[in-house]
Amino acid sequence: MKRKPYNKKQRMHHSSARNGDDVKPENSPISYSLEDLPITGPNAPLPMVIKLQINNFSVLRVSVNEGSSANILYWSAFLKMGLSESMLKPFQSFLVGTIGETVSVKGYIDLDTTFGKGGNAKMIKVRYLVVDAMSVYNVVIGLPTVADLGAVISTMHLTMKYPVGDGMVGVVKADLDMAKKCYDMCPNAIY
Repeated sequence: MKRKPYNKKQRMHHSSARNGDDVKPENSPISYSLEDLPITGPNAPLPMVIKLQINNFSVLRVSVNEGSSANILYWSAFLKMGLSESMLKPFQSFLVGTIGETVSVKGYIDLDTTFGKGGNAKMIKVRYLVVDAMSVYNVVIGLPTVADLGAVISTMHLTMKYPVGDGMVGVVKADLDMAKKCYDMCPNAIY
């Protein structure tokens, strides 16, 4: 995957907006407070697990993992969405996991993906690598999409916030029940 070039001018513009100079609606600050904290009880730290609309299909068990350099759509979910293998574009490489294991990639597909609902909704085109591997998740959203979305994620709050336009900030909170189920299914996983 080709990374987007670093844009120093854009970074400088954002830093000046933080100082109060030239604050525009698209540069509205994103922040977290105590009210954003989930009620999780004395549990282990939970993974960020959300629900998305992908290609107009509701997808549960989506892991948001800023440590992943790729967006992954698992083969079982790909098939359940009614997508065809003929839609995949070739990808001549493999993924390397956190402990060095390799997974072959069946191909990639670009799909419209909507984060949030109603006034929180923001749709972007996401490139997914499709893999045939076992996972408690249907999809992994990695750093490239988090960056494209302009999202700020708080693992403590289990919340993702992102600009949606007109100075508004969209919010997606983790599905705590699903996060607990995913954690229980694979407690030793590296998230």
